[in-house]
Amino acid sequence: MIDNLSDDMFIDMFKRQDDLMCRYMARTKEFPCWPINISNKQEQKFVRDLLLNSVDELFEASRHLKNWKAHRETSIDDFDREKFLEEMVDAHKYFLEALIMCGITPSEFKEAYDKKDKKCHDRINNGY
Repeated sequence: MIDNLSDDMFIDMFKRQDDLMCRYMARTKEFPCWPINISNKQEQKFVRDLLLNSVDELFEASRHLKNWKAHRETSIDDFDREKFLEEMVDAHKYFLEALIMCGITPSEFKEAYDKKDKKCHDRINNGY
């Protein structure tokens, strides 16, 4: 069911977000150069705001889900998949931006993802 996402496609998302960030930086002085010094208070605030923006977009996506209430007996059949997906993409773009700001590369993220994924599977295999 999952499309065959190549590493090239994953790297392309990082590159395209980096290009967009360059455009943001050219337009406003408030947009910092990256990678940032994550120990710096102002730069931590900037990344925190990016992460909160991502969470806000996830919340917007969740508002398109109408049938989550356990006590609701009726079903709402209309689901705007396009708008839901758009909000999910917005969340992902903020997430990528935070990674790029912190100097996390696609390969570093993939390596950390693989390590965590193995840990999750090991937990299931071992009766977690």
